[in-house]
Amino acid sequence: FKPTVTLSKRHRWLFDILMDVYLDEDKPLKRKRLLQRACDAEDKQLRADAWQRKTTIEMDAGDAASAWKSFSIAQQLDPNSPSIALLELTLLCTEEKFNQAKARATFWLTRFKRSTDVNPAFLDLLAKCTQDPREALRAIHSTDEAQPPALRELNLLLNSAPAIALHYQLDIHNGEAM
Repeated sequence: FKPTVTLSKRHRWLFDILMDVYLDEDKPLKRKRLLQRACDAEDKQLRADAWQRKTTIEMDAGDAASAWKSFSIAQQLDPNSPSIALLELTLLCTEEKFNQAKARATFWLTRFKRSTDVNPAFLDLLAKCTQDPREALRAIHSTDEAQPPALRELNLLLNSAPAIALHYQLDIHNGEAM
């Protein structure tokens, strides 16, 4: 992500991960710079992803007007994206515009039913949003779901593992550590 690197679609996943890392590590300035760099990228898909991320950041900050402007840019860049549909429904529900969210869910469901490359689970989510968007979105964002058995077992093993211990030592020979 250095300024001399031309960002492309292959940077999409790295951008997303790095944005999360900067959030977790409390690096707001680095996060803001990365977001701006991605919003200005030549690659249309990366720009769309960045504007979607910017939308959520602005909405989380309580700036609904800016969030909707950023959403509009993201939607222009990638109008047929399931993530755009989900983001719009989330924005509407955040503003408690549930009837409008139901109407938009109906629109998106009709649009995506014609597509052959949309996940059927996503269509099910949209169908649920036509009835109760707030509950449907709450269910997908819930962290109360039980972990899969394999992951639960892995966590138990990791939690019961002995503490990490050093099994080496450093010796200095001729001014170099060995």
